[in-house]
Amino acid sequence: MDFPDPETPEMAIIGVLFADRSPPLHRLPAFSEAGFTGVMLDTANKNGSGLTHICSHPQLHYFIQECSRLDLLCGLAGSLTLEDVPNLLSLVPDYLGFRGALCTKSRRTQKLDPHRVLEIRAAIPRTGIRQWPLARGRGRLSGSVGIVK
Repeated sequence: MDFPDPETPEMAIIGVLFADRSPPLHRLPAFSEAGFTGVMLDTANKNGSGLTHICSHPQLHYFIQECSRLDLLCGLAGSLTLEDVPNLLSLVPDYLGFRGALCTKSRRTQKLDPHRVLEIRAAIPRTGIRQWPLARGRGRLSGSVGIVK
């Protein structure tokens, strides 16, 4: 398989796998080989169970460890709630993705609620934030972003 030169674009490229669609985790090396910066595990069905109800703690741990082994950033998303944060932080992902948890009535189609944004932010300690200048050395990001580690 021919892949484009991974050094050409100066941007992060993140692949997305859907936990509720039997993601091919054995194919994670393909993302690394293709020059992706990372992979996010999300859910396709936005009306059903969230990621933490679909995947067990050991499954999420495996995904994160495998991404780390492959030098890929890893993210978790999929109807995450404020209550999910402590358990997910214990797994040490590179980032967490939120939408519904940030919206009025926890409905992803509603407007962002500044109070909920602050609640999520407050649940993730600012201590331990590392500067993320170059996505684990892969040279994909030009700025720095705070990431909880």
